[in-house]
Amino acid sequence: MATRYLYLRTKLALEHSSEAVSSLGALADYSPDVFGIGKFRLVWQDGMVVRFESSQTPKAICHWLGPKLSKFEAWACHDGLSRCHDFPLGAQASTFFEGLGSKSVSQLFLQYNKDDFRQEQLIERLKSTLEFNAKAKCRSVVDFRNGKIVLIAANEPSRITFNRCHACLRDEVRYVFLDGGRVCHSARDLIEDEDAWTQMVFSVGRGFGTA
Repeated sequence: MATRYLYLRTKLALEHSSEAVSSLGALADYSPDVFGIGKFRLVWQDGMVVRFESSQTPKAICHWLGPKLSKFEAWACHDGLSRCHDFPLGAQASTFFEGLGSKSVSQLFLQYNKDDFRQEQLIERLKSTLEFNAKAKCRSVVDFRNGKIVLIAANEPSRITFNRCHACLRDEVRYVFLDGGRVCHSARDLIEDEDAWTQMVFSVGRGFGTA
């Protein structure tokens, strides 16, 4: 069993997408061989991230889910290492994982006011900083109404990558930084266990929620 991540964007605002969201409610009823313990969700206005344990590849998981994923506008499933399957096919998430080699992949979950163009400029400055100083591959792979998901691949300790992110973002954007070892980073400490995942959502995310 290994960790898998499922990014989901709804066609309508999340509160009006009960049919799509309820389709995920059956996940707990499926075989533990496919979906096991540790399912936590990060929520935006029009999407979420689900983390779970599985022995199946991202492609096999998506084929197995089938019609349930068709209720969403866009989705991507990956293993945080090299394998990814998404819709639309060949979208940003899958192209990010091409040719990474041994680089460690971190995930940056961001939430902010989508109408605030200063935040968009801040994210672009972050990406430029990482690409120049850390020689990192940095790409926004999902855009939500009030935030986005940025994937970062770099040949340096994840704590250093986090420090670069924090220096750019600080208190300007609500964020959660998750490294390749499933460690959540904050400005003060590291949190490594399953229960703390939701704790980080509230303390660092300040506006993310769990469902």
